[in-house]
Amino acid sequence: MSLMSLAIAIGMVVDNAVVVLENVIRHTEKGEKVKEASIFGASEVGNAVAASTLTTVVIFVPIMFLTGVTGIMFKQLAMMISVTVLLSLFCALTLTPMLCSRLVKPVAQMIPKSRLGRELYNVSERGFKWVESRYGRLLGWALRHRLAVIVIALAALAGGVMLLPLIGTEFFPDMDTGDMNINFEMPVGTKVEVTADVARRIAVIVQDECKKGGSDVLRHVYTRCGESQEGVTVAFGYKEGSHIGLVGAKLVKKSKRDRSAKEIVRAVVKRIEQADWSVDITKLSVDTGNPMDRVLLGGARPISIEVLGHDLEETNHIAEQIKKIAKETAGAKDPTISLDVDRPELTVRVNRQKAASMGLNITDVAEALRTYFYGKEATKFREADEEYDIFMRLEQSQRRSVEDLRNSVIPIPGHGSVILDNIADVEETRGPVSIDRKNQERMVKVEADAEGRTLGEVIADIEKRTKAEVRIPPSVSIEQAGSVKEQRESFRDLAIVLVLGVILVYMVMASQFESLRNPFIVMFSVPFAFVGVAALLAATQTSLSIMSFVGLIMLMGIVVNNAIVLIDYINILRQRGLSLMDAVKTGGSDRLRPVLITTFTTVLGMTPMALSGGEGAEIWRPLGITVIGGLSVSTLVTLLLVPVIYSLFEQHKAHKEEKRKMALRAMTVVREADATGVAALTADAGDPDNEKKPGE
Repeated sequence: MSLMSLAIAIGMVVDNAVVVLENVIRHTEKGEKVKEASIFGASEVGNAVAASTLTTVVIFVPIMFLTGVTGIMFKQLAMMISVTVLLSLFCALTLTPMLCSRLVKPVAQMIPKSRLGRELYNVSERGFKWVESRYGRLLGWALRHRLAVIVIALAALAGGVMLLPLIGTEFFPDMDTGDMNINFEMPVGTKVEVTADVARRIAVIVQDECKKGGSDVLRHVYTRCGESQEGVTVAFGYKEGSHIGLVGAKLVKKSKRDRSAKEIVRAVVKRIEQADWSVDITKLSVDTGNPMDRVLLGGARPISIEVLGHDLEETNHIAEQIKKIAKETAGAKDPTISLDVDRPELTVRVNRQKAASMGLNITDVAEALRTYFYGKEATKFREADEEYDIFMRLEQSQRRSVEDLRNSVIPIPGHGSVILDNIADVEETRGPVSIDRKNQERMVKVEADAEGRTLGEVIADIEKRTKAEVRIPPSVSIEQAGSVKEQRESFRDLAIVLVLGVILVYMVMASQFESLRNPFIVMFSVPFAFVGVAALLAATQTSLSIMSFVGLIMLMGIVVNNAIVLIDYINILRQRGLSLMDAVKTGGSDRLRPVLITTFTTVLGMTPMALSGGEGAEIWRPLGITVIGGLSVSTLVTLLLVPVIYSLFEQHKAHKEEKRKMALRAMTVVREADATGVAALTADAGDPDNEKKPGE
């Protein structure tokens, strides 16, 4: 994340210096001395540059306080970009003007002396002049047809909204890291030796499949089955048991193979399903993601639906229905149920009265049977610096059948022993391997992978059919877990960050402009960033993930930068005496070049990220695509719609001001007339020849 934040900042750190340098050079073109131009040019855009930088920084402040998986992932990114951009502001306001005063020369002296340099300079200058002239005409047309511009903008906004259904959602982009995990389960009670043999045969299939195409793309393969006494692998999201096995593989880098990890593992699964096994495989699931994702997400598969209730038969029946729906849903692969209810068990029912009459209790019986059939660490043997456990249990020949269990000798504390069959009944039953609980309720999970469609689309279809086809009694509840849960929580947190960031951006601009109206005008460029994002995500068939969402949050602080510089300069021109329309046209033309350059630097800085195809590129590509699409469209809006909206607001303000002045003038005239009338009445009252008759 730290390196990615620096890659993102590469195109942003030069923006402030570009604006300052361009303004200094523009002043030198007007004939000002270089030192004066450096001072005046930097001070003229200093406030705007500071405000545009602060809008970028404040958008990352809420991200620093995120919790959960999103906070773990993006705190470093937010902090690194904020520090980098603030330092670029410091350099732009101090180092850049100083270097300009020393290195910038009058325009005539800056033209390259070599023929090739002059040609390149002339071509680029003609290109910019052509763009400026065309933009000037387009801006003039937009100011004359403001209603048409607003209608076109609203149509574009509506088009962006219509594209939203075409964009799927997922928690995290799938990465092809070359990792493959094939988890399988045999019937409950299968010996670990049988499971190990199946695992070895699957590993041979993996090796054979990886050699297809003329080159071996397999780096290594391993198998694991059985269970450990400590249950260490359970903490990493893996199940344990004598009937459970795992075959894992690591492939060479993506650039050195023709097939993706998903294509290879699907071919392996197809061969496993067609193979002839001595004992059937009851469950089979595959995973091609990074193994660390299992640690990050608690080992849950992408689609995980939890059925909570006390009655295991009822919850298992509902889970079977949901599993059937998932199996029939396009994009849901290898659905499984977590509850195994077919494990053969031997239940020992102790006659408490008989046991008590002999001085035995349930604990005595249980400890004796555990020592016989599972084993017990009796003592330790030490030799030099090494220490060995001495594990005690019955021989294999003495613990093979039910009769061996019935004939177990139970020691009686203090005197003698008794055969288990004399004090207990032994029954063969079946029960669950394990019972999972959540919030003090029993839980059954239906899990599946998502492939071919985005996670959001698959889970939406499953939820829709579940509500329509499965009757959920009041005693049972259904909750989402796994990546779906993390996605919804992360999207909710990021949506709050987005709204809070927009508010902070508005507050920064309000303090800069000392107005509530001008920031509102600048914010018109924000909705159209969504249009660009939706268009490019749909065009590249990229889903909306947390990476895309973070790119969207970044845009809220970036897209307003150009509008801030433009509006601030227009206000300066109006203070210098230019009329509204002249200030808008002149400001747009003068600020076109820095706006385009800063946009190009940011977009080009993101381009390698958006186009990269190396290992792990699936993570960064959505963020690059989001920023490129949103910034490109918002720049067009900044150059056309923002000046139009600004002129409308300022004209409305001017009309209100004119009405207020007219009202003041009218009130002044009335007051003067009243004063004249009062004076005349006073004069009449003092004239003896002007006395009124009674009744007049």
